[in-house]
Parts: sequence; C-alpha cells; structure tokens
Amino acid sequence: MKKFLGYSKNDANIVLIGIPYEGEIVFKKGTSFAPKKIREASYEIEFYSPYQKKSARNFLDLGDIEFKKIGEKIEEILKNKKKFVAIGGDHTITYPIVISLKKFYKDFILIHIDAHLDRRRIFKKDEINYATVIKRIEEKIGDNNVFTFGARSHAKEEKISKNIYFFNVYENIKKIENLLKNKKFYVSIDLDVLDPGFFPAVTNPEPGGIDFKEILNTILFLSNFKENIIGFDVVEYNPLVSNEDTWAHVASIIIREIIISID
Repeated sequence: MKKFLGYSKNDANIVLIGIPYEGEIVFKKGTSFAPKKIREASYEIEFYSPYQKKSARNFLDLGDIEFKKIGEKIEEILKNKKKFVAIGGDHTITYPIVISLKKFYKDFILIHIDAHLDRRRIFKKDEINYATVIKRIEEKIGDNNVFTFGARSHAKEEKISKNIYFFNVYENIKKIENLLKNKKFYVSIDLDVLDPGFFPAVTNPEPGGIDFKEILNTILFLSNFKENIIGFDVVEYNPLVSNEDTWAHVASIIIREIIISID
C-alpha cells in the first residue's frame, strides 16, 4: 500500500492511520475508498507547507486498520506517547477512538467540526452510525466536554446546547481559547463542514459552509495549543461522489497541514 506523501519515518512523533470503515447505514456509499484515494493524491503534493514554512517529515504511516482494531491500535499509539491522525472512513470511527482516549485521559474535550450535529438518538433503527456518533460520545464523556463548530443543519430532535456553534468555525473556536490552554483535546473534522461549492465530494453536502482558508486558519489556531492536542481524525471524504482528483488533493493538503501543525 502507498504511504502518505510516499513517506514514513519509523521513529516519528506522529502516527498516521487509515480507517476505511463505512457502515451499512449511509446516504451514499464511498467513504471507505477515501484513505487509499488520499494517499494516492498525496504523491502529487509537496512535503513543504508555505503556510507554516515547514515540511511534513515527522510521521509514521501505519497503513489501514479494520474498524474492530481501532481501540487496540489507538491504545498502542497512546502507550507510546505519540500523537496521531486518523483518515476515515465515515464519522462512526470517532466513537471507538474516543472510547480509547477515555482509558488514558480522565479529563479531555472533543472538538467536533462538522456541518451536522450527529446527535440523533437513533437513526434508521441503528444506535451507532454517522448520524448518532456524537450523541453516543456525549453519553460516554459528557455533553459538557463536546464542542461543535460549523453546524448548519440538524434534526428537530437534536438538542441545541451552549457548546454548539453555528456557521463560523474560526471566529467561534477562538471563544474557547482559555479551555484549549488548560485541557487535553481531540479534534474530529468532517469534511462536509466545507462549502460544497468548494468541496463537493462528501456524502451529505450542505450549502453555506466554510472555505479552505477558514479550515486552515482553524488548524493553525489549534496548533497554538499543540501540547494539549491528542490527535485528529478527518472523515467523510467520498471519492465516489466526485472522482476528480482535485478533492483528494485538497484532503491531502489538509492532512499535511494537520501533521505539520501538531509536530
């Protein structure tokens, strides 16, 4: 299997894993192909980031893992005191990741960047899927420890709390700067937070989203607190919605920027 950027460093501080999981309940199939497509596209981008004036050279790409092995792999990474970036796959992967984090950190928060709340109690008779994942996480770590940014669509049943910030991501995430300074946090980015006019290759596109500059500025802002960052996941890129390589390139650049930002 190809490595991200055609590269992998054995003694790296950051671990990259692909999780090509896709549940039975999805609006459109295709997210399981994302890790492979992103790795292939990464061969066409540069190691060097002009935004951060640094190259992505400090990561180990472990390849893809099965959904049932997420807990085991994340725990192994944390035991080795590494940070990680997980490439989905649909948003369900965040649940077992957070369950693993809970074993290592008594007090941490989830930064959830997404066009949707993902807080349905049950969706299509299933309790755990991309539409219920944040609800399940809140039940495990407390809704006061989950912060959502960029939301612009939700079901009537999904409760709106003070920790849910609509539309803008960068300006709103700055409002919790003091919290980020003092707590460990994990970041989950659903790529449908991006406006479909800019990034259409997602399963559930919602108009009115953010652009590349805003997601980049958000990543760079979070890097100010890198000592508290546990890791990231990037989910819901769907190559089957649009098979143009452009969107895979964009996803790879976002992941490159994340890797550099937490190094």
